[in-house]
Amino acid sequence: MPKNFVIFCPILTQQGKVDAVLIIRYDGAHYMKKMHHQLHKGMGRIFLLFFISYIFYLLLLYVRLDKLSFKKYSEEVQRIQHRLKRLSEISMEGIIIYSGQTILEVNHAACRLFGYTENELMRTPMEALVASPPLPDWTQSLVEDTTYEVHLRKKDGTTFPAEVLKRKYDDYSRSRMVDVVAVRDITERKKHEDRMNYIAFYDDLTGLPNKEMLYQMLSEKLTDAQNLKRKTAVMFMEVKGIKAVNDLYGYTVGDQVLLASVAKIKNLVGETDIFGRWGGNEFIVILPQVDRDEQVSELCQRLIEAMEEPLIVNEQEFRLTLKIGISCYPKDGDNGHTLIRRADIARHELSKQAIGQFRFFEKQMNRTIYEKIHMERELRKALEAEEFELHYQPQIQLQTGKVIGIEALIRWKHREKGMISPNAFIPIAEETGFIISINEWVMETACRQTKLLLHQYPSLSVSINLSPCEFESRKLIYKLAKILEKTDFPPHCLDIEITERMTMDTEKAIPILKELKNVGVNVSIDDFGTGYSSLSYLKKLPIDRLKIDRSFVQNVQKEEEAILPAIITLGHNIGVKVLAEGVETELEAAYLKEKQCDEVQGYYYTRPLPYGELVQFLDQHKQQASAIIS
Repeated sequence: MPKNFVIFCPILTQQGKVDAVLIIRYDGAHYMKKMHHQLHKGMGRIFLLFFISYIFYLLLLYVRLDKLSFKKYSEEVQRIQHRLKRLSEISMEGIIIYSGQTILEVNHAACRLFGYTENELMRTPMEALVASPPLPDWTQSLVEDTTYEVHLRKKDGTTFPAEVLKRKYDDYSRSRMVDVVAVRDITERKKHEDRMNYIAFYDDLTGLPNKEMLYQMLSEKLTDAQNLKRKTAVMFMEVKGIKAVNDLYGYTVGDQVLLASVAKIKNLVGETDIFGRWGGNEFIVILPQVDRDEQVSELCQRLIEAMEEPLIVNEQEFRLTLKIGISCYPKDGDNGHTLIRRADIARHELSKQAIGQFRFFEKQMNRTIYEKIHMERELRKALEAEEFELHYQPQIQLQTGKVIGIEALIRWKHREKGMISPNAFIPIAEETGFIISINEWVMETACRQTKLLLHQYPSLSVSINLSPCEFESRKLIYKLAKILEKTDFPPHCLDIEITERMTMDTEKAIPILKELKNVGVNVSIDDFGTGYSSLSYLKKLPIDRLKIDRSFVQNVQKEEEAILPAIITLGHNIGVKVLAEGVETELEAAYLKEKQCDEVQGYYYTRPLPYGELVQFLDQHKQQASAIIS
């Protein structure tokens, strides 16, 4: 196309004649440029429109996908919420979701816990559920992941102890943070804790403060006494006679008698005084404020007199006595342990006396206790150093004059003090329980030494005394069987001697005696007649011999001589042999022989002999018997 061109356009009249000629001159380059410009402009608009449409399409697609995703997310959230709701409903803890004071959600456990329906609980402010908050605004002040104990209030107004745990959560459905607390009723746990606390600090039978609580209470009172510059007294009391009741009537009646004695003491002890049980039949009274010693003496006297009046339990009359030892702050000590120990020392000085008495602690009493402690240590050393030895007192058959047995009696040959009497160390050994170790040595040694004599004296038996604590030991039968096996000693040649008092509780004694008999040993009741003898209980006991106490043998020429023949007859009637102890004169031996007593032992025949002298005595006795026969 040419760059420039001319167009001639005739102008005609109405008659069709050429009136004029219009000449149009046109620039082709300019026209083409303009056409290209319009083309580009049109294409740009089309592209822009396409781009806008595409963006709009993407936006619509995004919105659509977002809606689908949100719907899926919402459904998942609902499923999770439903699952959590189900889990919360089977939870034992009450769960409360709240914001501020407004409760938003609760589970069934919370409704049961507080006694509300779900709708009622949702309309209840949080502060209405709290009986004793630990802080003024407890719902806001609870620290996350920290357990608190509070008292909560139910719908009916009753309260209960609870354990609460708080957490914060972002509640997307409400677009805010909410608080969630888990509530657990700890009523039973608190009851258990109270019970354990009671057991730890109070005596279960009497309900009195026990040893631990007495120490705490006395410590507090001594602090007050120190600040106020006043005296405090500690009374250590022993109710004597309870053991005899237990032995005769059983522990059920014994407990009833003990409670009756406690009630008597309570009536006389002041309201500000502290009364507690130390253990067994021992009690403590603390007088926090004492003006003079006479005040304590007067109370002791009233207590002793009241206890001497008979107690009526189950329509039976019981008589008890009181032994009271007293120590005073600050004279006798400045702490609870010292004061109680010294009051016990003072009480112990009265323990061997029959009547009710009281006594204040004195410094010289410490020396007595020290001597006992020293004696116990010496006993342990003596057993290790083999300072003990056995002496044997022969037992004679009256009708034939033969030696049919020997009684093993322990002696202590101290390396410095020489021979120490059993009366000096046996009571201490029994108090400390060391008597069990000593008796084990006695049994083994007696069996081993007697075994050496059996080939010459096959009918010989050896008697061994058993202590009360060893008689009640569960290991007695095992230890005895082990010793018999170790020494290869025939069981029928061993005679176990127990005291009459040890058999008073027949329900406890009979099974033990039967086990002894099953082992094959013989059983004798020692010191018979000094206890509470009766034919009814003796007939129940599986025993082989009664040993009459020396006190009856001494009375053969007195009015009381009727008792001795009665005991011999009693023994024969129940089918056991009778041995009289402590025979010292020919008259006593003749009298016993006349009354058909089976066996005797005593200084009339010989004193207790060391093993070497015993062998000589048996040989001489055997030779004399042979000479008489020939």
